[in-house]
Amino acid sequence: MTRENGPQLGAYQAYLGYARRVGPDVSLDVGISATDATTDYQPSYRVRYGEVFAGFSTRTVSGHIYYSPRYLGEEVQTLYTSLDWSHADASPWRYFAHTGVLSPLSHDPAGEIGRTQYDVGAGVARAHRIGLGRRQAR
Repeated sequence: MTRENGPQLGAYQAYLGYARRVGPDVSLDVGISATDATTDYQPSYRVRYGEVFAGFSTRTVSGHIYYSPRYLGEEVQTLYTSLDWSHADASPWRYFAHTGVLSPLSHDPAGEIGRTQYDVGAGVARAHRIGLGRRQAR
């Protein structure tokens, strides 16, 4: 693609972690992540940061906490907490919700992360089976 097609984004996100089941329906996990994203439009923008995280998961609820010493590449330490819920049964429908809180632990006067930020989301999904058919042997 060329620049005439609009802004371009190149990015990767890598995770390394460990999870362990601690009960029939409960798992704990810990890990680290690295993110690097760059745009090619002007002004160009690049974010590079790492996080360490820990959390739990059950069949329907998961919660995690993430710490970044330089969130979005800025001189700001942050703590992000998230809580997710999902429900799926024998029907083709699935329901889910998310809430999160990003809290700065330090302040960079030149940065953009100066206050607590919240995010929420909810959705419904439906599974569809796509039949490709069987090819007949001749």
